[in-house]
Parts: sequence; C-alpha cells; structure tokens
Amino acid sequence: MTQTAEILDIARRWLQQELEKYVFQFSETLGVSDGSANQTYQTAYYPIQRGMEPVIVVGGDSGWQRVDDLSASGNTDKHFKVVWETGEIVFGDGEHGLKPPNGETITITYLIKQVPTTLQLDNSALIYWLKDALNITAEEIGWSIDWTEDNTQADPLDQIVISTSLTYLQKTILALYIARFAYYSVLETVDVSGIGILYRDPLHTIDTRSLLQTIHNREDKLSREYYKRVNLYLYGTDQDFQLLDDSYVL
Repeated sequence: MTQTAEILDIARRWLQQELEKYVFQFSETLGVSDGSANQTYQTAYYPIQRGMEPVIVVGGDSGWQRVDDLSASGNTDKHFKVVWETGEIVFGDGEHGLKPPNGETITITYLIKQVPTTLQLDNSALIYWLKDALNITAEEIGWSIDWTEDNTQADPLDQIVISTSLTYLQKTILALYIARFAYYSVLETVDVSGIGILYRDPLHTIDTRSLLQTIHNREDKLSREYYKRVNLYLYGTDQDFQLLDDSYVL
C-alpha cells in the first residue's frame, strides 16, 4: 500500500467511526401499491432505529400509523407494521388493516445508524483534501514533505506520490485533516439533501490548527493522550507511544 493510500485509508476509517456515532433521518420511496393484500416493502437501510416513529405517506396521505400487530386492526384502519431488525414494512389485508390503494406511491421517513451511500465520499474528494493537508502542515508545523501531483492518472490514488518517508504520527495528522474536511463536507451535503442528523457530538467543534500545534509538542501531556485516543479509534488499542529516532512508534 502506498503512503497516499494508507493516509486515505486512515482518514476514511476515522470519518466512518465518527459518523457511526450519529443517527440519520432518511427518506425514500418504497414503491407503488398494486392494491393487493399484505403488501410488504423493504427499506434501503436496516435495522430501523427506534426513537422516532417511521412516517409513511401513501399517495400524499400521511395519516397512516404504525401498530405492533395488524390482527387487531379494522378494515378501514390505515395501519402498518414495522419489522425493525430487517427493515420490512407490512400493510394490512383489507380485513385487518386497510390495503394501500392501487397505484399510489408509498414513501417512508425513518431513522438509521448507517451512513447513507449518498453521503459517502470517493477517493477523488479525499485526494483533493490530501493536497490541502500537505500544504497546510508545511505552513503550520514546518514539515518538509516531497510530493508530486499527476492529474493525468485515472486512479485518484496514483495522482499524489509522496517521496518522503512519513512517520505514523505524520500520516495520522494528515489523515485527521482529510477527515475533518470530509466531515464538514458531509454535513453540508446533509443540509442540502434532505437527510437529517438527529444527534451531533459537540466535540466536533475542536479547532484543528490549535490541535496540531499541541500534537507537535512532544512533551505536552495532551499530545500523548490524543495520540493514544487516535490509536484507540483506529486500531482498538490505547497503547502509549515511545520516542525513538525522532519518530513516534507503538
């Protein structure tokens, strides 16, 4: 794996772990009713998270309600059942629960933990932020990193070649920059796409430039604690680091 690929891999895992702390409110079209009994539809994401009642709209009618058991529903009751674990939405048979009218479009709004695919970023976006990260770290903490850019390469991972051998800490700091840029890009996408975030961690207001200066001070206790937290996030260990030959290693 090239250094470019490794940095992007760390950034992507970091971003994924951060976004997995969130609950997203997602809307989609389930399908068009064929008027049959016991119509069952599948959500794109599952399990469906509890905490908000899924909202079903049938042909513009939002008066449908979730019930745990359709057997107690009457033939005119606009009821549906949710199988939370599998993401199945089940309607009545006309005797126990009204059948959605034939030809009507059925939509749903519900909560999910997964990051919607419409919010996931490809390597071309991450490469763009890697270039920014390489420039900013040179300005902020005086790193001298030799790298070249070749936009003619089809694979974004081949567009940046880093010649300087980087330490693990340097790769992690570059990945942190990329993840931060990507994180706020995702939030902007959320704001304009109709996908909502139910929960946002206030710790994401950390100023990255100040944080980098703290990390760069090898004698600072916060630097050591932060580095341990990075390892805990990425590799499941909070093992401390040692300073050998001016490099941070596990």
